[in-house]
Amino acid sequence: MPTVISGTDIQQWAERVDAPAILPELMRRLILATTQPRSIDFRADGGTRYGGWDGTVACANADSAFCPQGLSSWELSTEAGVAKKLESDYKKRHADAGTSYVAVTARRFPKKKTWAAQKKGARTWADVRVIDADDLSAWLADAPAVAVWFASEHLGRPVAAH
Repeated sequence: MPTVISGTDIQQWAERVDAPAILPELMRRLILATTQPRSIDFRADGGTRYGGWDGTVACANADSAFCPQGLSSWELSTEAGVAKKLESDYKKRHADAGTSYVAVTARRFPKKKTWAAQKKGARTWADVRVIDADDLSAWLADAPAVAVWFASEHLGRPVAAH
């Protein structure tokens, strides 16, 4: 039986004090499990204290629902004030030619499509995407091994061996 992790599970997990240090590792695992990156850089644990992008990816395979093809720069957040945090992160970044901007929040963000469309309309970035808790839930469903790791190691759920 597949491990089901809901958007609510992820949003509740985002409240944990260690969530900001774990989110980059979750992203790295999801990208590695579901795409074919030429390069990937997501600092986790103590590495999250360094400045710069939270993650960068050069993805070789065709565009997916979650990871854009080509170069992408990622900002990650577990903060409750989603709109404010996304705006703050977006304003401090400058586009590189042909690079996509991906904002990830471990919270639900009902206005994600509107926010991303508005930013994409500025034509500063090749693409702009927002991945929220519900999207992370869907992505985990596409990466069963990552879902098992996340459920057992970070949600405290026992996972049955098959």
